[in-house]
Amino acid sequence: MPTATKKKLSRFVPVAMAALAIVVAGLSLYTQNNLQRQLAETNDLLDRLGTQQAKIKPWAYSYEHMKDAVEQLQLLYPSLIGASASTGPGQEHTAPAPAGIERRYGEANSQFTLVEFSDTECPYCQQFYPAPKALVDGSRGNVSLIYKHVPLHGENSRLQALTAECAADQGGNQSFYRMIGSIFSSTAGNGRGTQKPLSSIAEDLGLDSRKITACVDSGRYDDKIRADLQEAVQAGVKVTPTTLIIHNPTGRKQVLSGAYPPDEIVKAMSALVNGAPVQQGVPQ
Repeated sequence: MPTATKKKLSRFVPVAMAALAIVVAGLSLYTQNNLQRQLAETNDLLDRLGTQQAKIKPWAYSYEHMKDAVEQLQLLYPSLIGASASTGPGQEHTAPAPAGIERRYGEANSQFTLVEFSDTECPYCQQFYPAPKALVDGSRGNVSLIYKHVPLHGENSRLQALTAECAADQGGNQSFYRMIGSIFSSTAGNGRGTQKPLSSIAEDLGLDSRKITACVDSGRYDDKIRADLQEAVQAGVKVTPTTLIIHNPTGRKQVLSGAYPPDEIVKAMSALVNGAPVQQGVPQ
């Protein structure tokens, strides 16, 4: 990640976390007066911060571009998009990954869930990746993150997604997120791949690279990647990254298309708590 981006995040993440604390502190107090007071404080603080926040431009995928990319992937990798591939002659049978795998970062019983549709070869996903994780880390269990793969930058995107899933075989979701973070740190972006081989990245994380390679080659997680991508298409995801914010106590949802800084995510959370419609702008 560019140093300038890290510096920007380091400036506004702590303040956004303070705003998030104001929001989540009032979630258990559902009387109208207390809730309105908390929301007023949150909105006032976030309004004052508006001119200070660094904005990150969204990735320029149109919905038609995304659908075209999905169709191309279906032709190139039928085992990844479409019907599951069967084990051919001479291939070692590997049990498929359990259905319904969830790559969650944070507490499962959190007040908010951020579902992140992302691609490790997308430059703006690379810049945005620390933002939702920082919100989770500072939320005291009130926010969690679920990562969904949208591997639209060809073979490197696909292999990186599978490598992250296979890393989880050895260390669970913690290893998954460590691998995703390391890939983002190493990739040149736009489909050019990582500066270091994925096997070397795995070894740096203390993982068995041979087992990961065997896992990737086996197709164990092809269905998982396919399901994530199909979910993105069905949800109408138009750009990467896209964040689906869910307020779990009420089931209210909001989609933010593009790379939004933490204060904008907190604003959307605040609106969901209040039941107010969220007017989404385009990140600048």
